[in-house]
Amino acid sequence: MLCTLLHPDLTVGFVKADQEEHNRLSAQSTVDTAKTEQELALVTRQLDRTLNAITQGMFHVSMRSKIDTLEAENVN
Repeated sequence: MLCTLLHPDLTVGFVKADQEEHNRLSAQSTVDTAKTEQELALVTRQLDRTLNAITQGMFHVSMRSKIDTLEAENVN
């Protein structure tokens, strides 16, 4: 049984399958990271715009909930 598990053809197949899975997971991680960075940039821009509006005297009470939501997303 042990000789069968260590057969070179099986080892090569295992290594190839393992490398393919590693590459797939690595590519997905890269996509996920890029998506998260884009979302963070969007939230940051929205916060900046909202704060700029407030400093220019355009504050309205309804803006408070939007600010709270954006800050919560920015933390996560």
